[in-house]
Amino acid sequence: MNRCAPIPAIVALCLAVSSSHIQARTDGHETHGSVSQASPIDIEMNIDARPSIAGKFGGVDVQVTYDTGSQGGMIDRRLVEKFQLEIIGEALVGSPAGGEPKPIQLVSISGLEIAGQPIPAVGRGTDAIVAEEGMMPPGVELIIGNNQFPDRQITLDFAKRRFVVTAAPETESADVAIEGRLDVRGLPVAELELSGQTLPVHIDTGNPGGIDFGGDVHKQIKFESELRAGKEIRLVDKVMSTEVGYLNSDATLQGRAIRLQGNFRFTSLPFANVGASAMAGTRLVIDMKRRSWQLQTPAEPWLVIGKAS
Repeated sequence: MNRCAPIPAIVALCLAVSSSHIQARTDGHETHGSVSQASPIDIEMNIDARPSIAGKFGGVDVQVTYDTGSQGGMIDRRLVEKFQLEIIGEALVGSPAGGEPKPIQLVSISGLEIAGQPIPAVGRGTDAIVAEEGMMPPGVELIIGNNQFPDRQITLDFAKRRFVVTAAPETESADVAIEGRLDVRGLPVAELELSGQTLPVHIDTGNPGGIDFGGDVHKQIKFESELRAGKEIRLVDKVMSTEVGYLNSDATLQGRAIRLQGNFRFTSLPFANVGASAMAGTRLVIDMKRRSWQLQTPAEPWLVIGKAS
């Protein structure tokens, strides 16, 4: 077993509802390659809760969850044992909730293919942390994110249920486009304004909900109903309580008008989180080369986000 020295200062939000952010080094050599010659990928996307796509691992069919809030790959321990994957290193994984980071084993998922194409072996793009029991959302065994497709354009078309990866940017007319940048980890970030407050936001398809709000924003909001206890969020380093309240309010996302109408969850995390159900009927385009993202929405006065129950 090859292990690396644990890495200092890693922030990661793992699991139950959201993203996993990791950084790691292994004892192996850095891999390099080019994805510019790869053929386009255009396959069906399942959008029950989190978006997922069909793949093959070692020739065996697997369902792969695509998480735009994930800095790297994540694989269930049972798959690691099934495919007898070698442990190649270790990473410290923690969460923004402030718990103590934990050492997590790393494996290579270089055997993963999407539409007949292997995941590009560029940088650490084929590394994945090993998820122990209870770390993965129910029914999820393998997670990949934007950093598995460096220098490419990734489109999650929620309206047409298609997952598309191309080497060259595509242009397609849209009635409304909300645009933003990727942070240094390759994660889509934005700003949301609500009730006079500006909140940092992650665009996170690993969250199956609408918007989870963080901080103390709930103290400034007028709710249509009393706050009630919500389901707990299980992070890699702690369990976090939540509250749920009904909103019917105007807001802006990256300066574009949106409507918040439904039940929303409130946590003590330091940011808000726009999840997969908020993107119903839209196209999310992520340009890894230009480090930008765009949410193309239907021709309506505003994007309505919310869940009725």
